[in-house]
Amino acid sequence: MADGRIPDGDATDEALRRALRRAAEEARPRPEFRERLREGFLEGSLVPAVPDAAPAPEAAPAPAPAGRVLPIPRWLAYPAAAAALLVGLSVASSLRPEAPFDPPVASPPALSPAEEAMVAAERRLVADPVLGGRTWQRRLVGERPWLFPAEAASADAAEVEVISRAMADADATLRRLLEGAPERAALPVVAVVAPTRSAFEAHAAPLIEPLPLSEYTIAFGLRGPRVLLIAPETLAPGGPPCEEMDIVHEAAHAWLHARMDGAAPLPLWLEEGLADGVSMRGMDAREWCRKLIGALRGAGLDPFSAKQVLETEGIAGAAEVARQAAPCDERPYSLLPAFHAHAQSLVMFLLDEEGGRRERFLGWFGRTLAGERADADGTARALGFENADALIEARDAWLGL
Repeated sequence: MADGRIPDGDATDEALRRALRRAAEEARPRPEFRERLREGFLEGSLVPAVPDAAPAPEAAPAPAPAGRVLPIPRWLAYPAAAAALLVGLSVASSLRPEAPFDPPVASPPALSPAEEAMVAAERRLVADPVLGGRTWQRRLVGERPWLFPAEAASADAAEVEVISRAMADADATLRRLLEGAPERAALPVVAVVAPTRSAFEAHAAPLIEPLPLSEYTIAFGLRGPRVLLIAPETLAPGGPPCEEMDIVHEAAHAWLHARMDGAAPLPLWLEEGLADGVSMRGMDAREWCRKLIGALRGAGLDPFSAKQVLETEGIAGAAEVARQAAPCDERPYSLLPAFHAHAQSLVMFLLDEEGGRRERFLGWFGRTLAGERADADGTARALGFENADALIEARDAWLGL
């Protein structure tokens, strides 16, 4: 005060608070300023519009009481505080421990289709009651995937190559016959060597009942795991008679099974007709079918009607038709080759280019692989014929019967 006394503390504190409030208010943009700035942007200028009336003047701040430290002006205090904060953050970040560096992990190399097929086959065989619970040796022979039981003796390399070539021939022949059909991607068929003959028969025998399993049956295309099961004696030097024909026939079945959708089997005449056509490549199959069917019909012994050809399901069904028409009980299945002649000649007839039959057949074949099924007459109509009898009559004319 003018008389030298120390100013009253409460009064001084109140004056400081008022000064700080005014400083804070002056540091914040007023609503009028923000509105003028917005109008300026809308007009295309950064210069704020001139207000209609000047705002009421602020009361002059009260002088700071003597004996107190005056507030630091904001034009000096704000930059100083920002600099101090920046220094503090820099020091704190330098003291923070760095996160450990994790080097990138290399992705495993992609498997080839043959390697992927072997892995998939092993996984499917795990649940097999006969072949499961074993360790398998993986091997590529001529780019064909093989699984050998770990306990098996080394196979004859020449025989393994013979079977690999036969499987490759089956693939190539089927692709050529069915060129133009809807493409269905599938892994390569895996040749799986049964550990024993009894293990092979445990799989093959139930699939052809009631027909007996011949000692010369050495391969079978399994539908479930989609592999070609090979009897172990096949790999002995020399091999059984008709080795390649049997393997090619069964490899064709396995090739078809690998491309099927769902659990429904393919029509028997389609599977057997294609498999017979592939295994009899190089032979005059058309003439063989003409002679066999003609001879049986001439003797009144052809057991298969048009409907039975197109609707018979499974080998057991075809064997029963043959048994009922057999001329003697001692050979109940002697007429079964008639079904194969009907099936093979029907497939050859439908694959013929004449009359647009091939194009319709290939379209129907793709839908059948995808799970489509129909009765005999429905199948015939899908193939471009009025009914099953009309289809077989057209096939007979093509054969020359």
